[in-house]
Amino acid sequence: MADPKQIRQSRQSPFFSSLIAENKHTKLARGYCIVSDFFVSDVHLCLDRPQRAERFARFMGQLDSADTLTIGGDLCDFWFASREVQHDPMECQGLAALADFVQRGCKLTIVRGNHDAWLDRFYERQLGAQVLDEPVILVSHGQRIHLVHGHLVTTRSWWKKLLESRLFLEAFSLLPRPVALLLRARLDRANRRDLARRTHAHEAIFRQYVQQHIEHADVFLFGHIHQAVDERIGPARMIILGDWIRRASYLRIDEGGASFVVES
Repeated sequence: MADPKQIRQSRQSPFFSSLIAENKHTKLARGYCIVSDFFVSDVHLCLDRPQRAERFARFMGQLDSADTLTIGGDLCDFWFASREVQHDPMECQGLAALADFVQRGCKLTIVRGNHDAWLDRFYERQLGAQVLDEPVILVSHGQRIHLVHGHLVTTRSWWKKLLESRLFLEAFSLLPRPVALLLRARLDRANRRDLARRTHAHEAIFRQYVQQHIEHADVFLFGHIHQAVDERIGPARMIILGDWIRRASYLRIDEGGASFVVES
């Protein structure tokens, strides 16, 4: 189970100002800049759900110019990838905040997820991001990180694989909007059906994955299942980063250690 000392929660408003600004004040008090590496996943940006973009933009506004950000898959929703990608990306506050982050000289890395697997060129050209396939292996402040989105290590049904194909993406983009909205609603209902059982099954698969690679990393990061989890598995730490659909969550690693923050 999650260690309450490792998951920091806040009921203050605004959420990000109270937590990330605390880190900035610490930096200033010490008289030098501490580079923080941030990790998030499953933001699911799309133009017709602006609350997600507003929440994410507030978070981005608190990051320093020396910080780095790694997004562990599904930055944009499938709806954006199939129906909205031709729009001006700066109409989305979240994407505009990411572009500004890169323009300030910051490093942005995006891992392909199941919703945005075909957006690598868009991310590279419009945001200036580095796009990577999983697994992503890196070292952050002495901690060995192993990051995957998670959809490729779980068991997927045939129809899930079809939804992730380029063929379905292109076909969905051609549907009349009312038909696309109807299909979107049905897919959302299908994803919510038996959600608790499927989430439990995915978590078990993630734990097995950690155990198979446990000698090679200190922290294993996952996304995909939209559930924030922080637990110890032997000497390693497994963190499922959660999503940004209804609340925010992120991992920050700096010289003080790793803090997993979940909005309450």
